[in-house]
Amino acid sequence: MKKMKKWLLNFFAILVLLLSVYFTGTWSELFVDFQHAYFSLQNFGQKETKSQILDVEFFSPTLQSERKLAIYLPADYDKSQERYPVLYLLHGDPGDEQDWVVNADIQNVLDTLVVQGKIPRVIVVFPDGNGPNVSDGQYLNSVSQNQGLEDYLAADVVEYIDSQYRTLPNRESRAIGGNSSGGFGAINIALHHPEEFSTILLESAYFVLPNDSCKELLGKKTALCALNSPLQYLAKARLPEDFFIYLNYGSEDDDYILQENKEMAVALKKQMVTFFDQQTPGAHGWGMWNENIAEALTQTLSRLSTE
Repeated sequence: MKKMKKWLLNFFAILVLLLSVYFTGTWSELFVDFQHAYFSLQNFGQKETKSQILDVEFFSPTLQSERKLAIYLPADYDKSQERYPVLYLLHGDPGDEQDWVVNADIQNVLDTLVVQGKIPRVIVVFPDGNGPNVSDGQYLNSVSQNQGLEDYLAADVVEYIDSQYRTLPNRESRAIGGNSSGGFGAINIALHHPEEFSTILLESAYFVLPNDSCKELLGKKTALCALNSPLQYLAKARLPEDFFIYLNYGSEDDDYILQENKEMAVALKKQMVTFFDQQTPGAHGWGMWNENIAEALTQTLSRLSTE
C-alpha cells in the first residue's frame, strides 16, 4: 500500500510538471505548481479540521491592482465575537500565497498547536508577495521598478485584514515572518515599521540585500541598498523593549545564510533585542522548515497579546 501511494505521488507530480510546462511556459510558475502538487499529495488524507483557509482577492491602493491572499481562520471564528492576534507569513522566491498552506500543511499544524494549548487562536495571513513588474521584488519599495511591495504589505494588507476580520489591531498582537526571501522581507518590513509589528519569525532568512537585487530594484544606489539591508542599519534602529525575533536556519543552509544569521545574532545582542536562534539539521528547503515550523510558531505566537 505504501509503495502504491509513493508511486501515485510520483506519477501525479510528474503529470503536473508536464502540464505546467505546457500551460504556463514559465519555470518559476512551474516550480511553484510542482511543489504544491507534490505536497498536496503527500498531505492527502490528513485529519479533518474545523478551521478555515480562505482564498480572497482585494484591491491594493499602493500597487493599483487586485492581489491574492490566503487566510487561516481558527475553528471557532464563525461562532464567536472574539478578536484574534494576527501573523503575516511571507513566502520565498519562487512562491506564492499558497506556499505555507500547501507545502507546510500549516492548517493542521496550527490546529494541533491550538488544541495542545501551545498557541492562542490566531488569524494567519499569507500574502502573494510577487511584484507586478519584477516578481522577485524582495518585499521592498523599488524605486527603479515602480513597485511598493513594502507599503503594500505594511499598509494595504494590514489595513484590509483589520477592516474585514475580527483582529486585535495593535502591534502587540501582530507578528510577521517568512522563509528565505520572505524572511528577509519580514525583518526588513518589521524593522522599518516597529509601530506595526512586535514579533518576527524567520526561517533561513538573510539580512543583506543581494547585489543583483540592489541593482535591479534600487538602481544600485548604495544608500538605499544599505537602508534595506537589516545587518547594515540595525545598530541605528530604535526598537521597542518588547521586540522579539525568532531565528532558525539549516545546518546545511547556504553559506551566506549561515554567516549572516551568526552576524545577526551578534548584532541583536549588542542592541539588547530579545531573540532566539538555533540551527536545525538540514538544507535550505521545505524539509527543514517543516521540521521546525511547529516550534517556530509556538515560540512566536505564544508571545502575542490576546487583549
